[in-house]
Amino acid sequence: MASVLIVQNEPLVASELADAVTAIGHTVVGTARNRDQAIRIAANMRPDVALVDYRLGDVEDGVAVVLRLRQIGAKVIYMTATSGEVRLIDATAEVVPKPFGQDMLQRALKRVIRPA
Repeated sequence: MASVLIVQNEPLVASELADAVTAIGHTVVGTARNRDQAIRIAANMRPDVALVDYRLGDVEDGVAVVLRLRQIGAKVIYMTATSGEVRLIDATAEVVPKPFGQDMLQRALKRVIRPA
C-alpha cells in the first residue's frame, strides 16, 4: 500500500483524513499544517501520495506545496471545496471535494497510485 502525507491546516479534517487513509489500508507518514512543515516532512519521508488542502492558508501556499511535492516525487490529490478553481490552475489535477467520502478518497488514491 501507499505512504501518504496529509497537508491540512484544519486539525479535525486532518484527523478524519488520517482515519480514512488508515481504514483504506494505506500508511500516514505525517501530517503538516503549513507549507514549510509539508516540504520538510516530504523531503524526509518521501511519501507516495500527498493529500493537500488547496487553500492551505491561501491559494499560493497550496499551489507552492503541490509544486514542491511533485519535485520530491509525490503524487498529489487536492482536497478542496472549490474544485472548479483547482481545475483552472491544474487541469490534470486529481481532486477530492470537501466534505469527502471514504469511497471517493479510495477511488482517487487508486487512480494516482496505479502502476504505470
